[in-house]
Amino acid sequence: MKSILIDKVETDPLIHYGGIFNDIGTILVLHLLSFLVFIPFVKGKRYCNFLFFISSLMPVLNIYYRNHHQFVGGVFLGHLLLILGTLLVVFLAYCGFETADTKWRIFREKKILLPLILIFFLIRAVFVFGSRPTDSGIFSGVGGILYLNGSSMFRDYWGVVSIGSRYGPMLYLAYLPFVPIAYITKHLLWGDALTHWNSVSDVPLAVATSFTGALFYEGLILFILIKSFRKFGYYVALLYLLNPLNSLVLSVNANELPQTALFITGIYLLRSPLKSSLFFVLSSLMKIYPVLSALPFVFAYDSNKRKRFFFFLVLFFAAGFGYWLFEATLSPPELRTNPVRDILFYQSDPGRYHSLWYFSDILLGKILTLFVITATSMLIFMAGFMVYRKKGRFAPLRLSVIVVALLIITNRSPHPGYYYFMQTLLFYLFFTFQEELGGPDPKDVGGIP
Repeated sequence: MKSILIDKVETDPLIHYGGIFNDIGTILVLHLLSFLVFIPFVKGKRYCNFLFFISSLMPVLNIYYRNHHQFVGGVFLGHLLLILGTLLVVFLAYCGFETADTKWRIFREKKILLPLILIFFLIRAVFVFGSRPTDSGIFSGVGGILYLNGSSMFRDYWGVVSIGSRYGPMLYLAYLPFVPIAYITKHLLWGDALTHWNSVSDVPLAVATSFTGALFYEGLILFILIKSFRKFGYYVALLYLLNPLNSLVLSVNANELPQTALFITGIYLLRSPLKSSLFFVLSSLMKIYPVLSALPFVFAYDSNKRKRFFFFLVLFFAAGFGYWLFEATLSPPELRTNPVRDILFYQSDPGRYHSLWYFSDILLGKILTLFVITATSMLIFMAGFMVYRKKGRFAPLRLSVIVVALLIITNRSPHPGYYYFMQTLLFYLFFTFQEELGGPDPKDVGGIP
């Protein structure tokens, strides 16, 4: 059997990833459109709703500067925006939001909103199939193809470091069903998407598998948003589509979509401890950290359901992670790694393109940098502790957001995908807040037990 993998990963920090969605003009246009749609929610003297919108801009500029301005100042600014955006998210999760006027007629105009959602989704799909993903951005497609061929990324991958094993087996299994469809959709690829990587033999098939699967999981997120927010779900889905962060992540790195989609599905299914814990664990078997952000949801239940939720969460995670470790042992000894270290902590020594702490090490020294990380982490931890003390019906989701923020701050080499995951949770929190306060009875709102 001929492997789809050839030699080693092509790494070029100067490559223009993401196609049209990584262009500053497109970014500004999408932000303008999304802001116009968001206007009904901009209300109040604390400006928390407006700050929520601003928080979505931070990671977009982070990715843009990292991919376009590989000079020291640009990379530093990009990483600084990521950290500041994370701290802003913590502030919003702690303080909450203002209740907007949700009686606008447009919120209920399904005949207008649904066609707009379909149009924007199709437009994005066309441009996504002309985008250029990163080398690791097509791992999902490569892994799906390998599983279909009877192998896996753990037994048949390459590289100076075993970067393929930094994702869990569920990521590749999640894309396996889309390989047959990709034999058709690969003919829809155009532009930079056809660029040949040095590491993959059938590039169109790998890229088409990644993009086809990612669009499916994007559709799942839209479906969950519509079902969760019965008062204005279609409006929420349109706003999500217009967010440039989602378009940029989709076109650059397809690996983040299924993890986020499954986790959001777990939140929507919170009424069932069995179903929600299963989806949380499936998300965590792509990257480990979602299981940590799932733990706060134990507080969404009474004592009886809480025990069941925790039992199923531990049971599914033990079984899934056991399989993950087994797969990791099948890799060549010289490339074998520790999934916990590689996924939770990624790198102990950050590179210049991966972390703000690289610059902090140089400017302040490693000891002072460690102090800054520790102090910032303590502030985030205290915010989470205060949310826990106050309890309330939004506490589990608030704590989940804060847990991801804490992981971003303490991680010496955080990927922008972490921020996308956190931002989607904050997005869900924001509209849960809007839906419940002044809206219908909470028992009628999908995803809230």
